[in-house]
Amino acid sequence: MLTGVLEASSGDAIVYGNSIKDSIDKVQVNLGLCQQFDVLFPNLTVREHLYLVCELKDLPQAQMNQTIADTLEVVMLTEHA
Repeated sequence: MLTGVLEASSGDAIVYGNSIKDSIDKVQVNLGLCQQFDVLFPNLTVREHLYLVCELKDLPQAQMNQTIADTLEVVMLTEHA
């Protein structure tokens, strides 16, 4: 509920002064989520998964390609000669 994945059935929680009921977008900026199971889609490439994450994080389109390239380099999933 704190991440916005599930809607609270009652009550409220405040994260850094923001309500999960009224301002979940502001709450999400301050939280991360680590799934406890694989959330990879078998029909997507690594690059497509990273693009999806960029979209979910609302990263500006102009930054996506560089962010994806940087991430692939950090985890050493780049082409080798």
